Amino acid sequence: MARWHLELLRRSEWISVVGLLLITALGFHFPLSGRRRRQMTLLTAALIALILFLPEAQRLGFPRALSALRDWLPVLPIILGYHESGWMTFPRADRRWERVFLAWDDAIIRKAPFRFLRRPLPTWLDAALEISYLQCYPIVLSGVLALYLARQGQWADQYWSVVLPAIFACYVLTPFFPAQPPRKMLGRRDELRESLSVRRLNLRVLDWGSIQVNTFPSAHVAGAMAMSFAMMAHLPAVGIFYLAVAVGIALGAVRGGYHYAGDAAFGVIVAALAFVAAVAR
Repeated sequence: MARWHLELLRRSEWISVVGLLLITALGFHFPLSGRRRRQMTLLTAALIALILFLPEAQRLGFPRALSALRDWLPVLPIILGYHESGWMTFPRADRRWERVFLAWDDAIIRKAPFRFLRRPLPTWLDAALEISYLQCYPIVLSGVLALYLARQGQWADQYWSVVLPAIFACYVLTPFFPAQPPRKMLGRRDELRESLSVRRLNLRVLDWGSIQVNTFPSAHVAGAMAMSFAMMAHLPAVGIFYLAVAVGIALGAVRGGYHYAGDAAFGVIVAALAFVAAVAR
């Protein structure tokens, strides 16, 4: 440890380290098996060691290549944090939180701007919302690519310094509000256009790679919104485009039953707070 130059860590790397440590510490609060706790501890320790090692390695050689690697590395803490949060989330048998979130849905969706989310829609619009939701997976990484293409890669650390706190906040809160996603609730599937091919694709992706529980707030919405805010600070036109995509992700998440309306609403709030905290420093 003495050989690691901690002062060389980027702000986003500090956020990653703190976020991973916080999630792992929560593993000792929730009723996990000893095997699962050891798994969390070892995976977190290995990734933190990599994060701490790279600045020293960059100082010793290959500065451009390792700097680029550090620009993209935050995707690993995001993936690990997501799964570790899922390991600690145990929906209650009485579905207490599902009932709470559905009540929030009723309160939010009955408002005039959002009523269409529960009404019959043209097939093309339902398909468009499903396609929008599908963008929740590549959108955060595409922001770094957009910075590179615009020759603004030097802002990658500031970009992640907005995105990572928003996403980690969702991961930390999720185990305290354990619930199944609305698509798994009895009576919800009949309201959806199950025949759409993009709908089936979304469900396959979720069956294969998701943690199978609801994240509250929605990390997908929070990450998408946060990255659009971060992009607007450096590439305003691109940021506005991404903001439109992020809104589509939020609407598609609720319409498709992937998230409750409250998940999406609080995801937007978390993203806004992360952006304000980043620019206020």
